[in-house]
Amino acid sequence: MASISTSKLAVHERASLTGALATNRTWYYVNVQKPGVSGGPANQTVESQLIRNNRNPAGLKLVGPQSALTIPFEAQIPTSASDIWWLMLKASIYSAAAGASQTTTGFTWATTVLTGTTTGFELGDVIEILDTGTSVKYYAQVTSTPGATMSIDLNKTTAGAGAGPFTVKRGTTIKNGSTQKNFAMLRIFQSPSGAGSDDRFELFQREYIDSCSFSLTNKGIITGNFATVGVGSDAIVTSLASLSSDQSGGTYNAASTGEVVDATNNVPWVNVAGSEFGVQSVSFNWANNSQARSNVGDYVAESVSAGDFRGTGQFTAYFDNIAEFNKALAGTASSMYVVMKNSSGNVLTLSIPQVRYGNPTLNGSDRDVIATMPFQFEEDPSEGIGIRISYF
Repeated sequence: MASISTSKLAVHERASLTGALATNRTWYYVNVQKPGVSGGPANQTVESQLIRNNRNPAGLKLVGPQSALTIPFEAQIPTSASDIWWLMLKASIYSAAAGASQTTTGFTWATTVLTGTTTGFELGDVIEILDTGTSVKYYAQVTSTPGATMSIDLNKTTAGAGAGPFTVKRGTTIKNGSTQKNFAMLRIFQSPSGAGSDDRFELFQREYIDSCSFSLTNKGIITGNFATVGVGSDAIVTSLASLSSDQSGGTYNAASTGEVVDATNNVPWVNVAGSEFGVQSVSFNWANNSQARSNVGDYVAESVSAGDFRGTGQFTAYFDNIAEFNKALAGTASSMYVVMKNSSGNVLTLSIPQVRYGNPTLNGSDRDVIATMPFQFEEDPSEGIGIRISYF
């Protein structure tokens, strides 16, 4: 009996929408959460409605291939732009390019204002502020277009009272855009006999990241999944060389060995509307609303088109500060970002510059005000985006 833990997924970012894969391509194995990658062929079939006088049932006819995969993950903070998980995350928001990271020393800090060389920073950046005298780190968001100074959202009584000076970091940053990317994905699963050399290979040549989700729960691993839409898969074979549209050439890199992050030890900051906020759970979901684009006379879809980008989420919190609850009742926009940090000091931030709340839900009676607040992303009028993701 094969173990589900031996099932693997290798991913190769495609440079173009058409043409054969390059023989010197670089594949990356992907760490996935059990029970592993699901889905696969979602082929299109039709059934004849012709009424037969002999009462035999009509037969199904395959009229085109399609595919859909769900790739579950436990979050590992990327350390480079070539990290395949980062590339899929980037593709999930159609980011055209990643903005460069920035580290600048010599800042001074007073309440909500940083003064120093602000070149390279921009409105909306979630930044890390290191007090080089005490080694204390803070996280904040830039709330005005940087000039001689940068206004930030953090306002602690100890802000700027450390030994200083301060070093400020901006991460490698992506923002949702309109540049579509596709991937080749190789699903590898062991033969039911359990023979390690008898793997089964299924190739998906053009898969597009249609949606992504993150879930952060109290005392839980940070998990999520990517969902793909594609133009179909090749036949399952027992060797790489047997794949109809591919060869065994190429480099296969091992999956990341980085720390799996959890919401207890690795989330030092959840910020809602410019204030540090204690939440029991928070989740984000976004979708490109993709669909396969087929033409009459073509068996295979020529591409996968994107619909409108939409993002939703919710958080559950103890509302000792009732301001956000009242925003939901009043229909007032708000904002949110989450900082995730591993034990090596690598950081991933998700920032939603403008959210609009739905109807809050109280989770029971005869207890304190614990409520679930659903929200949806809106395009921020200042930044012109719906989501910003960084790592550093």
